[in-house]
Amino acid sequence: MESEHPFWSALTYQDLAATEFLKAKFIKVERRRAERLDLSLPATIITARGASIPAITRDISRHGIGVLMHGLMQPGEEATVRMTGETQQYEYPVVVRHCNHFEENKFFVGMEYRPRTFADET
Repeated sequence: MESEHPFWSALTYQDLAATEFLKAKFIKVERRRAERLDLSLPATIITARGASIPAITRDISRHGIGVLMHGLMQPGEEATVRMTGETQQYEYPVVVRHCNHFEENKFFVGMEYRPRTFADET
């Protein structure tokens, strides 16, 4: 499955290892409402304008999700995180809470789930 997702081929082992550095650098004080599960899965971020951006999840909780992606997003920007399992596709409406540059065109983006609306269903 890894080779089917274009973002996997764009990341190196050093990129994935650097996420531990990112966590240490950007998440100094634990302010989360829920425990996070470290999870590295291919995902696609669908922006409000309809652009699809490949990403890799880094962590997930019942309140939000962190991803590593190519491309800058602004806090407050709404999007959808799409993950595809073996038999199902999952989509989560989110709002960007922070976006931290970490090298070249790679960003660590923290997103909070938002309630589904009619617009999310269309």
